[in-house]
Amino acid sequence: MIKNVILCTAPSSGGKTTYLEAFASIAGLPYQAVISDTDFIATSVQDDHFMNHGNNHTHPVENAARLGFIGNEYGGHDHAVSAANSVWPFMATSNWITDRTLHLFWTSILEQRDDRLILAELACGANGNKLGSPFAGVDISYNHLFNQFIQGALPPKVLDRILFCLHPETTMETRLRRSKLRPDRPTAVTLIFAHDDFNSNFRLLLDQKGIPVLSIDNNLNLGTRDGEHIRYLEEQLRPHGYLEQLNCSGG
Repeated sequence: MIKNVILCTAPSSGGKTTYLEAFASIAGLPYQAVISDTDFIATSVQDDHFMNHGNNHTHPVENAARLGFIGNEYGGHDHAVSAANSVWPFMATSNWITDRTLHLFWTSILEQRDDRLILAELACGANGNKLGSPFAGVDISYNHLFNQFIQGALPPKVLDRILFCLHPETTMETRLRRSKLRPDRPTAVTLIFAHDDFNSNFRLLLDQKGIPVLSIDNNLNLGTRDGEHIRYLEEQLRPHGYLEQLNCSGG
């Protein structure tokens, strides 16, 4: 199986998009495609309505009022207003939506053509919401991701397509500060990914598959407009021979 996937993974507000964009600039290879777990979240939320009567997510009060948040006899909810963007914003209250999103994300990678570079973005992390919070039961940790692969819920052979993995490392303080700059990123969402447990079972799984991991200090105050992120990432990539691997895969 051709290794043509660069995986960038970190908790929410951890710099994944910034470094994928920097990597795309460095790579300079044709036929690039970017796949993000967020591409499949809306579909999973809509499926929750169709298949589970909206039992596995909720919406902020102002959004619920606009859409007509109507409780149903199944313990979930319906919307009086049907619209393409009616799922946003939402909060998952169980693993049904997140597990479905993981399945769609990894299956999509497996189905990609092998004649182009694939950039894949995935958010994971251990939940930090307090017990009693409606969001405390969502587990999208790296340990859960590892278990999904081991238990066969996710196709293990998709890992054979990963050329290497970028892992930006960001403190919780920095991620919370950045999330507050985004109106679509409530603190509770960031807290679902509060603890970066990448360097546990999932890192071991990547090691077993022979997938190199480049961890990046993402607490640095780097500018994007003047290309500081690009130069910084390139400096990190070069000593490990990743650019050479990339050129070989592109050939």
